[in-house]
Amino acid sequence: MCNVYDIVNVSRLKAKLNFTIFQKMDTLYTENETVDKEPICLFFNEAQLIWSDEGVMTDHSQGKVSCYSDHITSFSVMMKVTKAEDNKTLSLMSKVCVSMSLIALIVSLIIYCIFPELWKSLRISIHKNLVVNMILMQSLFIFGIDKTGHKIVCAAVSVLLHFTALNTFTWMFGEAVYLLFKVSTSAPSQHNRLRNYMAVCYGIPLIIVVISSAGFTSGYTHGNNCWLNPERGMIWAFVAPAICIAMVNTGIMCIVLRIIYKRAGNMVGKPAAARNKFKQLRKTTRGTFMLLPLMGCTWLIGPFTVNSDTVFLDYAFNVLNGCQGIFIFVIYCLFDNETNECLKKRWKKNEVGLTSRTVEMTQNM
Repeated sequence: MCNVYDIVNVSRLKAKLNFTIFQKMDTLYTENETVDKEPICLFFNEAQLIWSDEGVMTDHSQGKVSCYSDHITSFSVMMKVTKAEDNKTLSLMSKVCVSMSLIALIVSLIIYCIFPELWKSLRISIHKNLVVNMILMQSLFIFGIDKTGHKIVCAAVSVLLHFTALNTFTWMFGEAVYLLFKVSTSAPSQHNRLRNYMAVCYGIPLIIVVISSAGFTSGYTHGNNCWLNPERGMIWAFVAPAICIAMVNTGIMCIVLRIIYKRAGNMVGKPAAARNKFKQLRKTTRGTFMLLPLMGCTWLIGPFTVNSDTVFLDYAFNVLNGCQGIFIFVIYCLFDNETNECLKKRWKKNEVGLTSRTVEMTQNM
């Protein structure tokens, strides 16, 4: 334990007091090897005769503990005891769940790429961009979230994670906007173009990340994770845009559902082609409406689980995160009409080819 003493009584400062204490970050094991420790900066509250973290923030990485305070008093760096067994279970569960999600997303992307018929579809192009960003985000999470030993690498991973996570939200926004165009206009709109989606869905996250990384470079690393530093408020560079996008998406989907509900009564007596088209649109809307809460809940919970003491939040995030890729594969591939038609055509083509070869072999015999 290291102490920093003042020479006067406690007084508030106009600026924060920053000081660094070098503290060895070895893991402390008990006999059953289930106890871990984490440094925390505290000050001694002489009025209540207790150690407190009020007005004091802790940042630790690479064996160095940094304390930030807005007052002068007696400080100490103590070790906060945690359960290592829970951390190991959560770490394993997180990797397994994200790996399952990643596999499902890769399969989805392969399906979108091997069928040229799908390349011209704007809806599938939006799906592809969403899937690609989720693949990048989850790959970075698996292979780079714990690369704290290299400061530059860790900062790069954190910036890319921030960018791809925001991209995931903006492309879900693109999914909602696409549906709004489909249900509200009968003729194709000049604004409903892929280049416009690309400009908005990549431009907004890029602006946020550039401003955040330029002004708060030290906020992109924290403790044992390459992620935004919640103690310096950097986490809001992700959470605030995510909340705004989630709220806008909710409003758009409510409008879409209202329009579809009204249009359902007008489908009576319409031609079969029009009714089938409406059924497909309603099915697509239902799938997107199911995915939006899942995506929103996961990444609004996720940023707070990195340093949370609530085990339930950690497990909830891991389960929801593991469901993302699987749900996208099921809803946007297995239950999607366009993708199903392509799969059926390819299957029939393979069957015809196999039958023809069998007939030729029989004749040659």
